[in-house]
Parts: sequence; structure tokens; C-alpha cells
Amino acid sequence: MSRVVLDASAVLALLNNEPGADKLTLELLNNATSSTVNLAEVQTKLVSEGGHPDEAWEDTLSSIREAAPFTDEHARLAGSLVAQTRALGLSLEIAPA
Repeated sequence: MSRVVLDASAVLALLNNEPGADKLTLELLNNATSSTVNLAEVQTKLVSEGGHPDEAWEDTLSSIREAAPFTDEHARLAGSLVAQTRALGLSLEIAPA
């Protein structure tokens, strides 16, 4: 099976049992990775909702197999995606809590 990359919204959906969480099967999660930027976003959301930072971090990591470092090259490439994603309404902005 191919590696699955989860963004913050997918991890939060899983942790909060939100719609779509049922699509994240055990088979998918066994191959899941997430970038450190997305993990920071999940951690921020859980702590802002009253979670203890250490427990929130454990919860954040519980659904993935690997945390992928986000390098300056990744940042450059991600920042360049706006030209391709603007028409789809996609954004890298973090929504306010």
C-alpha cells in the first residue's frame, strides 16, 4: 500500500470522531504520515480547546506512523501552490479557533 499523508483536518476529524473519520481505516492509518507543520496545527487546536499540552501531543501522534519534517524547500514548494489552488478555494491559512 502507498504512504498516506494526512493534513491537520484529517487528524482532527479522526481524533474528534467528525464526519469523514470513518474513511480513515486501520489499513490507511498504518501507512499514515503527517508533516510537522500539520502536527503543530493539531496540537494548537487541542491545547486551545483545553487539552494538556503533553496529552494533546500524544493524541496528535496517535493516529500517524511517522512525522515528516517540513523543510525550507517544502515551505517554498507549498507557498508556490497558491497559483494552482486559488481557483479551487484552497488555502494554507490556519482558521481561527
